[in-house]
Amino acid sequence: MSNVISIDDLNDKYTADFENGKLFSKRNGREVGGVCPTGGHTPYLRVSMNKNGKQYNLYVHRILMAMNLGEWPEAVNHKDGNTLNNRADNIEAVNQLTNMRNRAPNKNASKYGRGIGSFDRPNAPAYWRLAISGNGKVNVWHFRKDRHSLLEVQLESVKRYHELGYTDRHIEQTLKAIEANPEYAALRKSLAA
Repeated sequence: MSNVISIDDLNDKYTADFENGKLFSKRNGREVGGVCPTGGHTPYLRVSMNKNGKQYNLYVHRILMAMNLGEWPEAVNHKDGNTLNNRADNIEAVNQLTNMRNRAPNKNASKYGRGIGSFDRPNAPAYWRLAISGNGKVNVWHFRKDRHSLLEVQLESVKRYHELGYTDRHIEQTLKAIEANPEYAALRKSLAA
C-alpha cells in the first residue's frame, strides 16, 4: 500500500488519537473504521480510501502506525492479541516474522498442545509429532510413544517454542493441555507427597 497511499494522503484525510487508538475523518470529525473479518476470521478495523478513482481498503492499526512513524511499517503487532485494541501501548511496528510468531493460536489446534500430533500406525511404532515454524522453515521432531510420554513432548514443545522466539501467548494452549494431562496430575501428586 505504501507505493499507492502516502503518509501525506493519510494526514490529509484523517486525524489520529494514538493514545486511544482511534482514527477520525477530517471531513466530518467522526470516528472511522468498521469491523471486518479477514480470511482467518480475525476481526480488524478497516476503512476505505479513494485515490485516483480507485478504492483501497486499509486497516486502522496500519494507518495509525504509519501516521505515527511517518512511514508504512512492514507489519504491526497487537501485543495483547486483541486486534481491535489499537491503543498506542498495544501496537508496535515489527517485521513479518515477529508478527507471525505473535499471532493468536489456532482455535482448532491439537488437544495435546500447539503443534503436537498423535500418530498411531498399523505395523509401525506409534509416535508423537511436534511441528513448529521458525527460522524460515517448519521444524519437525518425532518422539516414539514407547519411549516418550505425552508430558515429555509437551514440555519439549514449550522449550522449543521459547528457543524459536515465540511469546508466552503461543504456549498457553500447550500449558492448558499439560494441566489437563493425567500424567501431570500424577506427577504433581507424587511431588506433593
